Amino acid sequence: MHLKTPLLTLLAIPTLAALANAHVRVDSPNGGEMLQGQQIHAINWVDIIDHGTLVTYEIEFSADGGSSWTQVVDGLTYTGGISTYDWLVPDQTTSQGRIRVTMHVDPITTYSDSSNANFAVDASYTSYGAGTPVNGVLPILMMHNVPQSGASILIHLSQAEVGADAHILVGSQQMNQTFSGVTLLNNRDLAHLVMTVDNNGEVFLPITLPAGATGVTAHVQIVVASTPNLSATDGARFTVLP
Repeated sequence: MHLKTPLLTLLAIPTLAALANAHVRVDSPNGGEMLQGQQIHAINWVDIIDHGTLVTYEIEFSADGGSSWTQVVDGLTYTGGISTYDWLVPDQTTSQGRIRVTMHVDPITTYSDSSNANFAVDASYTSYGAGTPVNGVLPILMMHNVPQSGASILIHLSQAEVGADAHILVGSQQMNQTFSGVTLLNNRDLAHLVMTVDNNGEVFLPITLPAGATGVTAHVQIVVASTPNLSATDGARFTVLP
């Protein structure tokens, strides 16, 4: 007598195969979390299959749902199959964050797992406006460090034209006005500095926030004097925290 294979058994085969092929599993962040930029979050993962004490781990972060990855750390050593890493969350707003952990068993054997779904990151500053590409490359304006009263932040411009003048404009409110043919995203009543873009296409400006400035909102914009036209970067708005 011929017995047919039960339907439930057939349906279970792909699931069992997937579990058998899993060697490492990301537990946190695994999707749905709301993280704060410049804060510590524990990345947790576990070895589904233990390959011994010689394995190392690499952690990567994606802000676009896994389309591209940036290395967080590499060469983490074996800690008994259940591991954690204190991650300084990048200060950028995204709703498509993912973490990927790669287990390196030997120079040619690796296994990876990533967050099952997207998580969100809320930056301590807000980008606004739209930059103007120079030779097809769009300058990027970012801010590093939490803007706390009496502390220092770092204004960071990248992908700008090497050797060009970068006009750094700091204002107390967002508005539109014209500056050398470019529409500004904020007024410039607090500061107007000029710096030269370095050989890496970057400008770094440290700013110490005054003590007692809690609650004050500031706007920063950088206009790069590029050839043949001026290029306006995005603006960055932040409120000073206690």
